[in-house]
Amino acid sequence: MPNTSSATKAHRQSLKRQVANAYLKTALRKALHSVSKDTLAEVVSLIDKSVKHHLIHANKAARMKSQLAKSIGVATTKRPTAQTVAKPPKKAAKKTLAK
Repeated sequence: MPNTSSATKAHRQSLKRQVANAYLKTALRKALHSVSKDTLAEVVSLIDKSVKHHLIHANKAARMKSQLAKSIGVATTKRPTAQTVAKPPKKAAKKTLAK
């Protein structure tokens, strides 16, 4: 048991946070098991919220999102590469003769 009033308050806060964190972790776990193309945006949102609440590390979240997109088969759009166009050769300027 906490001995001081501040320790008592910290204990109360930790219990409240524990309940909230358990709810978010459970929701994330359930969402990860039933992900589809339609629910991908919602699952990604849950992953981002978990990062915001420090439930999972940001790098782990990035890895999870990447693996989900890969497993579902969401095509990533690649940027168009710049095509090099052959430029016509420049004509040499005519030299003027001195009079």
